[in-house]
Amino acid sequence: MAGSLVLTLWVSLWVLGLPAFGSAECDRELAQRAREEVRKSILPVLGKIELLPPGCPLREERDSLLEQERSKVRLGSSLWKCGLCGKQFKSSWYLDKHLELRHTDYRAPEARFCYADLCGTLVTCGRPTEVRLSGGKATPQNLNEPSWCKRPQERDARTVICKSIIRECSKSPSISAMLEGQICDSVAYKHCSELRSWRRPSASGNRRTHAESVRNAFGIVAFCSLLFLLVLMRCIKMQGQTSPDIQVSWRMRWKHILDGGGKPRTA
Repeated sequence: MAGSLVLTLWVSLWVLGLPAFGSAECDRELAQRAREEVRKSILPVLGKIELLPPGCPLREERDSLLEQERSKVRLGSSLWKCGLCGKQFKSSWYLDKHLELRHTDYRAPEARFCYADLCGTLVTCGRPTEVRLSGGKATPQNLNEPSWCKRPQERDARTVICKSIIRECSKSPSISAMLEGQICDSVAYKHCSELRSWRRPSASGNRRTHAESVRNAFGIVAFCSLLFLLVLMRCIKMQGQTSPDIQVSWRMRWKHILDGGGKPRTA
C-alpha cells in the first residue's frame, strides 16, 4: 500500500513538472538530446507541439531550458554569442556555463519541467557523442550508467511514468495504447543497454587510434632514414668521381718538386 502511494506521488510530481527524481539542476546536454529525440520520434505521432493538451509536460512553455536554448546564436564553427547580453564565446560549452550562471532565471513562468528527466523514461538519449570542455581539458560527460538502471523497481516506475506522460499528451486512446506498447515497455532497458555498452567500442577505438599513431610514427622514421641513406650514397658517389682528378693533380705537383721545381704552388 505504501509502495503504491509513493509511486502515485512520484507520477504526480512528474506530471506537474516538479523535480520528481530529486535532481537539483537540469542537465543541459541530456536535455538537448532528449528534446531532439522527442521532436523526432514522439511528436510526429502526437501532433504539433503547440496543439498538445494543456496538462502535457512536453509543451514548450513547460520546458525549463528552452528559452535559454533559443537565446544561443551561432556565429561560426567555433564561435557563439549570448542573445541576451551579446557576449561571445569560443564554444557552446562556455556559453552554456554562462547561461547557467548569469541567466538562470530567464525562463517562462511555468517552465519547471526538465527534459533531461525524459532520458530512459520516454526516450533513449543515445550514447555520448560529444566531448565537452571542462576546466580547459577534454572530459566526456554523462558516460556512466545511471544508478537506477541497476534497480528493477525504479525501472518499472519509469515505465509507469512513461505511460502517464503519453496519456497526458495524447488526445486519442488508440494512439496512447500504441505508444505505450512501442515505447514505454522497453525504453528504460534500451537506454541502460546503450550506456552500458558504450565503453567497450570506445576503448577498442582508443587502442586502434594508438596503434595507428605508432604505425605512422614508424613510417616517418623509416622514410627519414631511407632519405638519409640516399643522400649519403649520393655524396659518396660524387666523392668517388672527383677523387681521381685530385690524386692526378697532387702527383703532378710532387713530380715537379722532385724534378727541382720547388714547392708546389697552391691554387
